[in-house]
Amino acid sequence: MRYILAFFIGAIFANGSLLDFKYIEDAKSAYLSGDYERARELYGKIEKDEAKFNLGDALYREGKYKEAIEVFNSHFPIKKVGGLKKASPNGWENSLTAQNWGEIR
Repeated sequence: MRYILAFFIGAIFANGSLLDFKYIEDAKSAYLSGDYERARELYGKIEKDEAKFNLGDALYREGKYKEAIEVFNSHFPIKKVGGLKKASPNGWENSLTAQNWGEIR
């Protein structure tokens, strides 16, 4: 019995924090209600890629463009893909500071 319990506890902690699920649900709820500051706080506690992207997005929605760019650049660096030309080193910055999506094209 001890070994089974130890196995399940180990499996839970191996895949992230026990509280990640709760943080994700609460952060999503805060984001959808427009409480980007709360969403940012909660997403910042989670180490998953999706949470880091959402953290950057929440920072962007708060108007904290520089911080959003830092999150995107540190967790999602723009790389050369296949035969495509390498993206501008300011790719995220150009995208996030555009006044509207028409400027990005």
